[in-house]
Amino acid sequence: MNRSLKENVKVLVEGATEKSYFSGLKKNTKTVINIERPVNMYGGGYKNFIKEIRKLDYKGCIAIFIIIDLDTANDDRNNLNDLIALCKQKTLNTKIPYFLIGTNDNFEYFSCCHCNKYRDTNTKIYITKNLKYKTITEYKADSKIYIKLNTSPYSYTNALNKINSSYSINNTFFRNDYIKITKGADISIKIKQLYINDTALLANHSNLIEFFEIIGLNKK
Repeated sequence: MNRSLKENVKVLVEGATEKSYFSGLKKNTKTVINIERPVNMYGGGYKNFIKEIRKLDYKGCIAIFIIIDLDTANDDRNNLNDLIALCKQKTLNTKIPYFLIGTNDNFEYFSCCHCNKYRDTNTKIYITKNLKYKTITEYKADSKIYIKLNTSPYSYTNALNKINSSYSINNTFFRNDYIKITKGADISIKIKQLYINDTALLANHSNLIEFFEIIGLNKK
């Protein structure tokens, strides 16, 4: 359903669930900016993201989104710090903004937020009890996860409204202060500063709202 556009964004994701979700978003939603096929890290933690970013050149994109889970942020802090430093360096040297997007604890939280009745309870229990998956393995293997989470009464709009409650008061681990300039058919994006708030790791949150804002599915 996406129209052919000059501008593209690249998405790097943790695993199969995220890849299926963002692939479904690309296929089923009309966005202002085209989403290229998501790149799956197949687990491996922050180190795999570092390897991927160093390996590939994304000059054809106007922004790169590195979408990570924060459940290992404390235990794997050295690699996380290296990833942060690398993204800052790439943003500075290539003039292409590398957006760090983090969800605490993980993508399961964002999935649960698609239900407006979710109240930050245990995500695994909620997914199996309320989202009607028999196991978390079944949830992670669902190639149609986007359709599942965006069929009434579920929607990404519910999720964005919920995560905005913490994002709006700067209670997210990552917060990218950015500007998006539209001139006719041309769009340019610049990250002015990346803010990191360690205390946010004590609560559930996500700054995925920034991704949805930039592709045109949520107003800033």
